Amino acid sequence: MSRALFTAVSGLRNHQVWLDVIGNNIANANTVGYKASTVVFDDILGQTISSGVAPTTAKGGVNPVQVGLGMTIGSISQNFLQGSIQTTNRNTDMAIQGDGFFVLANGTDRTYSRAGSFTLDANGKLVDTATGFKVQGSNGDITIALGSQSTAVRPLPRQRRSSKATSTSRRSTARSSCRRSTRSTRSAPPTP
Repeated sequence: MSRALFTAVSGLRNHQVWLDVIGNNIANANTVGYKASTVVFDDILGQTISSGVAPTTAKGGVNPVQVGLGMTIGSISQNFLQGSIQTTNRNTDMAIQGDGFFVLANGTDRTYSRAGSFTLDANGKLVDTATGFKVQGSNGDITIALGSQSTAVRPLPRQRRSSKATSTSRRSTARSSCRRSTRSTRSAPPTP
């Protein structure tokens, strides 16, 4: 009796994790660059009560008798399918169309993100609005000179083959210009 309860409880616990993942997907529905997660369940090995017997010329075979011992979570994976691109009317916002990531630098640390909500800091460097990390181009930090109207932005060499970055304000490719407005921009402080 207790084995049956433990088997059932394994299903309840793992379905609770499944509900938690669904809740997280709903909570992040409006998060820029968020990729939904999916839960994959796996069987826990069963207990064999009796072995199977191979068929003979006189008699058919017998299947083994096994009792399952519950289930577990095989994996929780992210769905990296292309999402919809939304217009923001901010010249520094970008999106990636296809495969690839934006490379963000915090000193020597590198972070990869699909979120393209960027702004300019006081030095004219393109930074992530959520973290303040500097957006990296093929030659390091992307800098837009103060007073300039545009600068070319190219993806890193590895990304050039498989993806195109798109400005969400104009839906143009990565080689297009990022324009800086004449109004002042604020720098997003790094989050802990």
